[in-house]
Amino acid sequence: MQMKVGRNIFALEGEWDNRLDSKDTVKSALTFLNQIYDIDIIFRKVNTEEGLIGYLKEACRPSYKKYGIILLAFHGTKQGLELFKNNSIELLALAEYCKGLFNDKIIHFSSCSTAGDTERFKEFKAITEAKAVMGYSKNVSFLESTLFDIALLQKLNEFSRPGDVNNYMKREFNSLCNTLGFKMI
Repeated sequence: MQMKVGRNIFALEGEWDNRLDSKDTVKSALTFLNQIYDIDIIFRKVNTEEGLIGYLKEACRPSYKKYGIILLAFHGTKQGLELFKNNSIELLALAEYCKGLFNDKIIHFSSCSTAGDTERFKEFKAITEAKAVMGYSKNVSFLESTLFDIALLQKLNEFSRPGDVNNYMKREFNSLCNTLGFKMI
């Protein structure tokens, strides 16, 4: 297994609740990864299609090259991402906006069901030219998916090949992989 430290994370998070006083966020998990494993993090909240596309294009600029992992933490469905209330974006529409942008990037959808349609997921990877695309095919709990994300994101920073991370996660966290329906393509 080849080892490589330092992919770093560019994280975009939607609203988890329609209540503006909700405290749900992946930011504390990312802060943990930064403080314990010295993984650099960029974190932004986004709840519009324009904001999402804008940040994704920005994440792929040469000045952010060291951020090799893009984390998309939103409510999700097999069709795509729910940004806020009735505002959503279809997975393949997102892929078209980001066509060819994700070369050498690893994309993780920390979202319910986004990996539920394997063909759509494969097509997203092909259109965007991502190095790897991963996410959950089932409805997941915030706690369980966050715990899994911490381990996954740390291992993506440790191992040089995403396939090695996939094998590691399925071996060491098999039960949680099954519970969440984790898929990597």
